[in-house]
Amino acid sequence: MRTIRIDLTQPPSRAVDAGVKGEQNAAVLHLIPPAEVSSEAAYYRIAFEWNAGVVLTDALALTDGEVVYTLSTPLTNQNPLPFTLEGYRADGSYVGKSSLVSLAFGHAVVGCLTDPTAGDAQTIGKEVAANTAARHTHENKDVLDEIGMEDNLPTWQGSSWPGGGGGGTGDHRHLTNRDAPNQHPASAITGFEPAVQSILENAIIDGGTFDG
Repeated sequence: MRTIRIDLTQPPSRAVDAGVKGEQNAAVLHLIPPAEVSSEAAYYRIAFEWNAGVVLTDALALTDGEVVYTLSTPLTNQNPLPFTLEGYRADGSYVGKSSLVSLAFGHAVVGCLTDPTAGDAQTIGKEVAANTAARHTHENKDVLDEIGMEDNLPTWQGSSWPGGGGGGTGDHRHLTNRDAPNQHPASAITGFEPAVQSILENAIIDGGTFDG
């Protein structure tokens, strides 16, 4: 565990190296309070500028003349991490605070997230296997692969979508076998046969009337 001792009676003029970004409980602050604060303070809180706001620690007592606090991942994930040490009397009234100090965290490759000796370290091979197993698939993938699109209309094996099942197409151009015999009999066209018969009955051929 890394010990970061900062004498706030003579606060540093530059950011203090506090370890690696994202570490959990790997660094411990040991803060020596300013004399004007420690002379009256019964306990302390550390105020961190964090996530566009301010967070305060719980009440901290002196341990051998120092305020001791372990840094967790939510704090070490922010770089830099400014803070001040605040002193309070026993009745909760405010005494004073230290000058602003910033902690700096270095960047590093995220390796094992678990204990490598435990037999479950996240290795590249395991990660690839896990990603492969998580891929979305279907038992009928071969069938689904036969379905396509053409002119915003579904196709089956590269041809127009077969009819039936309440499906079909509203575009006559995409019907199959349109030129096959008996695909469009006259009886299937509403009013077609009476209209033709009427035309024939009233047609004038060689100056006479065609009687059918």
